Amino acid sequence: MLATGLYWLWRLIATVISAYSLGMAVYIVMSWFPDAYDSKFGRLLTRIYQPYLGWFQRFIPPILGLDLSPIPAFAVIYLVEKALDIIFINLIYR
Repeated sequence: MLATGLYWLWRLIATVISAYSLGMAVYIVMSWFPDAYDSKFGRLLTRIYQPYLGWFQRFIPPILGLDLSPIPAFAVIYLVEKALDIIFINLIYR
């Protein structure tokens, strides 16, 4: 019974992380379109994703005007997701 609950918790967390990654990709693509961040949807995504991406932007300056900070931001999300996978697999199947 505990394993089933942990499995569903693991799947819920994995789904939330995937949705966050997808939303961040949408937020990044919106930068290619003028005034996209000025829409209600753009302002919502800015409130959700800019605090996370801003942390990376402080340490990784733009190179030739190209913001490369999303690359390590996605890498960190991926690493956290894989670490949680390992933790939950060990908890469920021990």
